Formats: sequence, C-alpha cells, structure tokens
Amino acid sequence: MKKLLLLIVMSLAVCLSVRSQQPGIEKEAWDFASQYDQAILRMDVSFLEQHLAANFISIGGNSSIMNKEQCIENMRRELRKDVDFTVIDLKSMPIKFITFGNTVVVTSTWKVARKANSVANAPVQVDKGITTAVYRRDGDGNWQLLSEHVSFDRPPETDRVGEIGRQGMASFRALVSRNYADLERMLTDNYVRVDEDGTMLTRDQYLTALRSKQLVIEGVKPEKVYINTRENAAVENGIITLVGKLDGVAFTKTVEYTRRWQRLDDKWKIAATYFNRQ
Repeated sequence: MKKLLLLIVMSLAVCLSVRSQQPGIEKEAWDFASQYDQAILRMDVSFLEQHLAANFISIGGNSSIMNKEQCIENMRRELRKDVDFTVIDLKSMPIKFITFGNTVVVTSTWKVARKANSVANAPVQVDKGITTAVYRRDGDGNWQLLSEHVSFDRPPETDRVGEIGRQGMASFRALVSRNYADLERMLTDNYVRVDEDGTMLTRDQYLTALRSKQLVIEGVKPEKVYINTRENAAVENGIITLVGKLDGVAFTKTVEYTRRWQRLDDKWKIAATYFNRQ
C-alpha cells in the first residue's frame, strides 16, 4: 500500500513538473513564431536558411506546397521585386498550444496586408486566416520550423488592378524573352499598336514584325504605372523605357504609353497600345 501511495505521489509530482514546464516552452515557441513573422516582413533570407528545417514543408491556402528551398527562393524573388506582391504588414495571435517534449504545435490566427508591385495605385489587399505550425527546439535551445499549414477565412478578393498589372508585366517578359506565342494569346483579335510617330500596326503586322526580327525588344522598364478599371474594360498609363533594335539599328527610348485592356472569357487581354514621346 505504501509503495502504491509512493508511486501515485511520484506520478503526480512528474505530471505537475511537466505541466509547470509547459508555459515556458510554449512562450519560447511563440517568441520564435513572432520572430518568424518579423523575418517575413524584413525579407530576412538568412533567418529562413537558419531556422527552416531541412525537410520543411509549407501548405498554402490555395493548396500550393513549397519546401525550404522554394520558400527561400520566393523570398529572394520578393527582394528583387520579381513577385506579384510585397507583404507590408503581418500580425498573428496564438489560439492553442500542444506540446510533445521539445516539439510544439501552435494554432494561430493571422492577418496579412499585401500590395501589388506592378501598379502604383493598386489597393492594399488584406486577408485573414488560421495557421497550424510545428516548431522544435534542439538540445542547444535553437528553434526550427518543421511545417506550416495556412488556410483563409474566406477566399481572397480579386484585385482587378493588381491582376491587370501582373498580366501587363507578363507581356513585357514575353516580349523580352521572345515568347511570342504567349504574347499572341494576350492580345485581342482586333489589337492595334500606334507608335509615337503615328505608325499603326494591326495585331498580325505587329507579330510578324517581331517574328521576322524587324523589331527586337531586348529590355523593358516600366515606371509610374496606373491602372483604372470599369466593368470589363481598363486603361493603363505609364512611362516605359525600351531597349532594342529596329531594322538592325540599336535604339533606347523612353516614352509615355497607354494600353487599353478588355476582359474576354474571364481573361484580361490587351486591345490597344499607344505611345507618346516625352
């Protein structure tokens, strides 16, 4: 009987000891989670390299899956402004902790504000959701993120201005990479291009000039891009610097441009492009 009572007392002491340790490790895990949020905001690549586990996996709200290398490369692209959005604010609040030794599963709410990189007047897009993440502390007290699963409270609202801006940047990339098949799909059947000297090209004439290398675009740098939408039409205004060759003669020119967009079959297409020399 005494042995049984002793075992019960010892078991109770162990349980109380484990429970007393929980808040400490949970606070550490949440402190690390907060540091991770700040690293995302600062675009701190070194933090991800150091603290994402080798077999890290991230499942996004749209069911996209990324490993450690892909997450790091995505942040590098964000630093180069080579992605659609930049995160401008990120807040998280914990809901629940589950602890197994040095591993903590944290469920938290999150709220993120993002802005499209391609358009000056794109609205700030705010999304909310829940993240379940698994954190582990090693023997030296260092934390690693093993996995995260992100879900949205509701599907993100469509940002029409940002959507057109991304499509516009894709058209510039297709032009420089000479991916004329993709460019062709971005133009309406009745597309018209008017240069600053008044020269007008139809869709077929423009594509023929590109494919025949009569006109070769080697670099495109848009600036001060503004997009205004109304129902299934939109107007894009900006300044663009073009580098290339026309009939074998090199040129660099900076011009004001206007592009008219039209939404057809749920896709934004370019209906016309006009250039005005500055």
